[in-house]
Amino acid sequence: MKKVLLFFLLITTICSAQDSTKVNKTQKPINLVIKTDLLLPVVYYIVNGGNGKAISFTIEKLLVKRHSVQLYSLFFTGTSKNVNSFQSITSTDQGYQLSAHYKFFVSKKRPHSGYYVGAFGMYGTLHSTQQYTLYQKNNPSFSHSDEYIDYFMGCGLVNGVQFYICNQLVIDCILGFGVQESLGTKVIQGDIGGNRDPSGYITAAINIGYKF
Repeated sequence: MKKVLLFFLLITTICSAQDSTKVNKTQKPINLVIKTDLLLPVVYYIVNGGNGKAISFTIEKLLVKRHSVQLYSLFFTGTSKNVNSFQSITSTDQGYQLSAHYKFFVSKKRPHSGYYVGAFGMYGTLHSTQQYTLYQKNNPSFSHSDEYIDYFMGCGLVNGVQFYICNQLVIDCILGFGVQESLGTKVIQGDIGGNRDPSGYITAAINIGYKF
């Protein structure tokens, strides 16, 4: 309930600020939107059992008519542990992802608003460490670790809906599908078993931001 009240308080504040700036007509908007996915830290925290952190940052430039481009950055870190009667595996992952999106807005009613389609390309790294502890009956436990850095890229198609509240607050719901492929792996320790095959890739976000 507190989060809902804070959200509506934010909207009210932005709308009030928008009304107060209508008097000054000399300042031309730069058509730049800064956004972040407020749900990402919560989802990543839950998925990693309370041991994950992630944050995203997006800058979108609104171009003429119904076109825009945006740059998206994601930083993440997480730790998970799997324990059974034979072994214990602790995995730690951290990395970043950078992507560029092109968006075409279908509706002609309002610039850069409503349903859109587009494409994206992305690049990222994943630094992963797995610590294995094997339990042996009547013998001391045996431990070893694997560590590597994976470099990857991908591309695909996106679609979504973007709308405005009081002309300044931006809400962008985006969903995309594509393919991801490893560019190479740097093995720091251990053996990861060869190259990775291309795989499917899904991107989704509910971004909230401000239009300047």
